[in-house]
Amino acid sequence: MTGTPAQEPSADGQPADVGVTQFEVFYRRFFPVLVSWSIWAGADPSLAADVAQFAMKKAWASWSTIANPEAWTWTTGRRELVRRQKAGNRELLAGSVPVSELLPLDDKGIKEFETRHVLIWALRQLPSRQREVMFWSFLDYQPSEIASILLTSPGAVRSSLKIARRKMAELLYGSAEGDNDVR
Repeated sequence: MTGTPAQEPSADGQPADVGVTQFEVFYRRFFPVLVSWSIWAGADPSLAADVAQFAMKKAWASWSTIANPEAWTWTTGRRELVRRQKAGNRELLAGSVPVSELLPLDDKGIKEFETRHVLIWALRQLPSRQREVMFWSFLDYQPSEIASILLTSPGAVRSSLKIARRKMAELLYGSAEGDNDVR
């Protein structure tokens, strides 16, 4: 799922209209993906949105030279999240999903919230590479597409997926107390 880079900027240095349109489409489609990934990686929603916006701003500045927008923007966002974490912004990381007053009160809504919360908890137990491949896999990307984004081989992606799925199954279904049962 790679994008097409924009045309060269016009004579006045501004991106050509087609580049603007391509970026708008890319932004609307990929911004929520970046925010979701950042949350899965441990950021709270506001930090996740900041990181995604930072990556998109950088992508726009380099749009005409980017060959694979998804990979480039994701890598930029990932690096920014790590930089902020190392810079001491750990207080912005989410330790748990806060219970909202807006939480749906019907059984289906509560069950979906609990399932999502447990899945995010389990994903955070995985090493970063396994979290990354699981994230892209959940979005229906194939190993070859994931490999392109993560700049690795499809075989390495398949191996990480296998290990991550095994660990997730252990975390979600293999608990001796049954606390993490998400059936």
